[in-house]
Amino acid sequence: MSDGITTWGGTASRTDAQPLFVVRRPRWHGLGFEVLGWAVVLVGIVTALGDAFSGRPTALLYAGFSVFFFCGFGGLLVLCGVLLVSSRVRGYDDHLDVRVGLGRTRRVEAADVVRLRFVLQSTGGGPTFTRLTARNARRRKLFSVFTVYRGYAELAEWLETRCPDAWREGRPDPAGVGDDE
Repeated sequence: MSDGITTWGGTASRTDAQPLFVVRRPRWHGLGFEVLGWAVVLVGIVTALGDAFSGRPTALLYAGFSVFFFCGFGGLLVLCGVLLVSSRVRGYDDHLDVRVGLGRTRRVEAADVVRLRFVLQSTGGGPTFTRLTARNARRRKLFSVFTVYRGYAELAEWLETRCPDAWREGRPDPAGVGDDE
């Protein structure tokens, strides 16, 4: 197997170089799901033990249902939390390593970023979020990050220096009105 190919078939960099920056979602986004999931699993285990030692003829059936439903649902919540916090963009001198969820890491060269779009998202009376999406020449989405993510300032600086044309075209106007596509 080639050194440039990971076991999942990706082409992530295999160098031992440390990234210049890492852009990732704030930790509390996934932590809420993880804590809630582990709490549901704990309730399921306690309920299953209570059912198993109740002395009823169907005690093991009820215990099995408790484990299946409570622990299964709690496990899905924990998985959602892990998926939320595992997405990241690592920046190196000449490329980015992009990972979405538990998927494989993809290598994005600076020359591949042809178009940047800033999109404002508002929930009506609530807060307004700005998302940055990078696309290649075939309009395929390379990555998408929100401006509130940790490490976004370093990514913006990297894109501005290595992809100046795309950065100039995609930058929202000073009034804060971006594209709504």
